[in-house]
Amino acid sequence: MQLDEKQNVWQLPAVLNLTLGGIGAGFYLLSLFLIFPQSSEWTQSLAQTAATKLLGPFLVSVGLLSLTTEAGHPMKSIYLLRNLRYSWMSREALAAGVFILAAGLDWLLPSPILRGMAALAGLAFIISQGMIVWRASGVFTWTAAIVPWFFLTCGLATGGGLMLIVSTFFSWTSIASLPLVMMIIALANGLVWLMYLRTPGKVFQQDIAQLRQASHIAMTLGIGHLLPIILLILAAAVSLPLAQPIAGLALIFGGVMQKFAFSFQARVMRM
Repeated sequence: MQLDEKQNVWQLPAVLNLTLGGIGAGFYLLSLFLIFPQSSEWTQSLAQTAATKLLGPFLVSVGLLSLTTEAGHPMKSIYLLRNLRYSWMSREALAAGVFILAAGLDWLLPSPILRGMAALAGLAFIISQGMIVWRASGVFTWTAAIVPWFFLTCGLATGGGLMLIVSTFFSWTSIASLPLVMMIIALANGLVWLMYLRTPGKVFQQDIAQLRQASHIAMTLGIGHLLPIILLILAAAVSLPLAQPIAGLALIFGGVMQKFAFSFQARVMRM
């Protein structure tokens, strides 16, 4: 068995779907459970509601559209739903469709039932993406049991990063300290990434050697996790207007670096 080839099946459109989908679903889930838009001016209130309810589905839609360009036959995407019993890719497609439809309808006709459907579908979408990758049997470096947890925490971290940026443009109240919640999520994602990098096995460690290089760790864990945590601590302690959006940008940067390195540095099994 030879394990010296990078995977070449999952190209940029698929990785964009994994990245944008995680950001969009993560943003929607966090904004739904943490944010209460508040504005006495109706145009501002309308913009806030549109941002919290539509930005997430929009990013998921863009990710899915990029994926159809790789497939080459967008109109045949409906056939993905034929294999819901066995295929995580089919479940991802169904979850994405329900999420986009329910979130869009909830914006037009606000309903707790639609909101609940969108939240469950968004969570199922993130989980399905992680399971698709984990069950990709030919890609050796995706077989670690921590991979689905990486997708979940990375989606929440990058989605939360987007929320930190968007929150600078609106006046809204959160049920918990937004900097504190994002520090916890960033810490969780950083720990999960470290666990992935420490997955046992000589061959596995050889194949992810580039991900363990000091320069890569400095970008993913340094800029993408440690820096935003420090900025969020400062934002919680003193008034620093730019600390939260910069922390948000850093979280998105770290998550995107993780997803792209995880995908493009992956190794496949060859006989």
